[in-house]
Amino acid sequence: MKYRLRANYTQEPLLALQEILASRGVTDINNFLHPSKACELNPHDLDNIEKAADMLLSHLQANHKILLVVDADCDGFTSSSILWLYIKHIYPNANLSFTVHEHKQHGLNDKIDWIENQDFQLVIVPDAGSYDIKEHARLHSRGVDCICLDHHSIPKDDYGNEILPNEENAIVVNNQLSIYYSNKSLCGAGVVYKFCEILDEKLNIRQAEWYLDLAALGEIADVMDRTDVETNYIMVEGLKNIHNKGFQTLLNSQAYSLKSHGEPPYTGLSAIDVAWYISPLINALTRVGTITEKETMFYCFIEPDRLVQSTKRGAKPSDVETAAEQTARVGKNAKARQDKFKERAIDLIDFKIQKNELDRNNIILVEVEEGDNIPQEITGFVAMSIVNKYHNPCMI
Repeated sequence: MKYRLRANYTQEPLLALQEILASRGVTDINNFLHPSKACELNPHDLDNIEKAADMLLSHLQANHKILLVVDADCDGFTSSSILWLYIKHIYPNANLSFTVHEHKQHGLNDKIDWIENQDFQLVIVPDAGSYDIKEHARLHSRGVDCICLDHHSIPKDDYGNEILPNEENAIVVNNQLSIYYSNKSLCGAGVVYKFCEILDEKLNIRQAEWYLDLAALGEIADVMDRTDVETNYIMVEGLKNIHNKGFQTLLNSQAYSLKSHGEPPYTGLSAIDVAWYISPLINALTRVGTITEKETMFYCFIEPDRLVQSTKRGAKPSDVETAAEQTARVGKNAKARQDKFKERAIDLIDFKIQKNELDRNNIILVEVEEGDNIPQEITGFVAMSIVNKYHNPCMI
């Protein structure tokens, strides 16, 4: 076996782990090895977070119609689930609705026309929407409030200028836009969790921590940098206390691969376990699942015992199963379907590259035709496979 040490590590066992962690970017080694509540940052350092909390509470008190736009990935589903469950805990009769994306889309762009024809008073976009400036303006012009609880970096226009949200049209809470919030590896679910901590303060309750399991799932699935001790704390503490029945059902369905880690009380369950066996099921459904399957997956987290029409082979119209059970089963099928699409697409793209000698270019640009039948949701996967093979950037 060939190997190369990144550094000359000590021969002392007690110091070796610290040196290895330091070489991987961990600066607060003690808190990384022994994460606690003290690792969390002050949620008030997130810009606009109190304004967002006040706006939500005012709409809830008025029993207004509120829409959650569920973003199309695991972080989007977990962040929306955290907020939905929290709201239903403090206002059980809250007038909540949700919508999912048909494809691998994000934010408000594909939803704005539909939303404008509804009568919502508040639209909340967890894990997306910070920079949907035109959509914010359209909602504001109709008297619809908008809250974005996001973590994505600031985009730039064609001239290199940063595209920043207009605070008059929407309330945006985003750790990337918050100068005094040092943790930039917090994902959408993490931002929503911090938002719930602010709501806890305003309501004088302690409920936010109950959803750390979903926050951990979102952080792991979005491959957030756990060298930040706050992110690491959310992952570790969340996996130690898995309350969500939908999450539990997904773990139980993978018990063969996870061994004892996939059975209650999930002792020893690690971020690697979740990254390999749970988040891929969720992300596969967001990429190749039907609208109904995606809606059922959201119910898996917010109403896991909700009865839905069974989609098992040979099922009768009267046959039902729970949303959690169906999602666990259909998620495996979606993952297999996605892998099949990906393998076929990689072969087809590679054939086009070889046939047209596109690998001679510094950037491999492959044109896809409608008849190629390559779902847009998997083009990112395919491009990465081509990059790994030819060691050049690829655009499909």
